[in-house]
Order: sequence, then structure tokens, then C-alpha cells
Amino acid sequence: MNSTASNTPDKFSYCLLESIHDTRTGMMTVRALVPNTIPVPPVALRTQAPLAPATAVVSRDDQFSKGKVVKFFPNLSYGFVRDHIGRELFFHLDEVDFLGPKGHRRHVQVGLDVGFDCCRTSHGLRVKRMKIY
Repeated sequence: MNSTASNTPDKFSYCLLESIHDTRTGMMTVRALVPNTIPVPPVALRTQAPLAPATAVVSRDDQFSKGKVVKFFPNLSYGFVRDHIGRELFFHLDEVDFLGPKGHRRHVQVGLDVGFDCCRTSHGLRVKRMKIY
């Protein structure tokens, strides 16, 4: 798989190209997959005075598993989240991808309600993504 990136004045797009080799006909086909685009405001808008921060609405109706931070050791940068079954899942701040408006490691503390995704490692289940409610 090859990838190319193009940069236009109003947006940045990243396009993946997929190469398919047909062994029956010996032909190579390349097709572009749907690009992901991130809109970038025009330069004139970026130089204006900053707008008042919008109040972020955090919905608990997402697909994350729900839990609560039950142990957290800030000096060692790790802790545990208890899920709805009662299991305590390990997380390390350097390994977690934080999501949502409170998506930063400085907001983590004992007693927080969180949504999380976990992954299986050789040491068992660990929290990979965390959203603080």
C-alpha cells in the first residue's frame, strides 16, 4: 500500500492508494480510498480575536465501557479503573489516549467516572483509551 498527501489552501487531505494485482490477467490496478479531510480555517479567521470557549457537552451515551478510577498513583503515573463487572484494569498515563474535553492526564484522579477501551497485552487487559466524564 502506498500513501500520498496533498495540501490545498482550505483543507488537508490524506489519501490512501491500494494496489491490486490481478494474477489472472497480469494487470495492476490502483484505486484511491476515500480521503480523510480536516478543515483548516482560512488565515484571516486565525488572526482574529479568540472567541469565547464553547461549552462542551459530554454524552454518556457513547460506546465506551463505563467505570470509575479506584486507585491512582500520580508520582508513578499509573492507576486502576474498576469496570461494571468489578474487575480492576491497569492503566499507565503514558500508554493511554485521552479523549473528550477533559482529555488530558492532569484531570485524572480517584473517584472519576470514565469511559474506556481496553486491549489485551501479555500482562492482561489494560486501558488503552479513556474519556473522562
